[in-house]
Amino acid sequence: MAIKIVEIRNPDELKKTHAGINSLIKTLSEEDQHMLGLKKNEHDYLHPAQYKYITKRWVLKDGDKIVGFFDLLADGKPMYGNVIICVAPWMRDKGWGDKLCETGSSWVDQHIKRFNNVILACLSENKQSHALAKKYGWKRYKDRDEDRPGVGHFDAYIKTPATVIVKEIFDSIELK
Repeated sequence: MAIKIVEIRNPDELKKTHAGINSLIKTLSEEDQHMLGLKKNEHDYLHPAQYKYITKRWVLKDGDKIVGFFDLLADGKPMYGNVIICVAPWMRDKGWGDKLCETGSSWVDQHIKRFNNVILACLSENKQSHALAKKYGWKRYKDRDEDRPGVGHFDAYIKTPATVIVKEIFDSIELK
């Protein structure tokens, strides 16, 4: 079967992904669920009522099965966003988390003017997420770090219109 990243484009498609996302979450070890920010024995990633906060979603599919996702959640005006990335254990170390992060981060860069900022938060001990954040232009932002009771300390990375514009300027400069 072909493995592919699929953009979820409308609320009806989004609702159809609910069961697949939660099935994926249930396959994760307790440590992996912890890395995702879930409390012990909390197996639902989001409840259907919370889906209104999902601004963009990409799912990694192996045939019809969801084996990973990148979510951008946003609420309120002005817009602030949060990013969640997850890949099934058996799909790791194959570059899929990297491709999901690249896809979602690229969309954030192209649409950053819609947001005041977008935060990608990862547990301090989640070294893979830290590496992906840095690779795709997220800047460390200690002011938004937080301790979540029952979960742990989260380090924040940020994208703002200014950080994306500065990156574009530096990328366009040829060093001689």
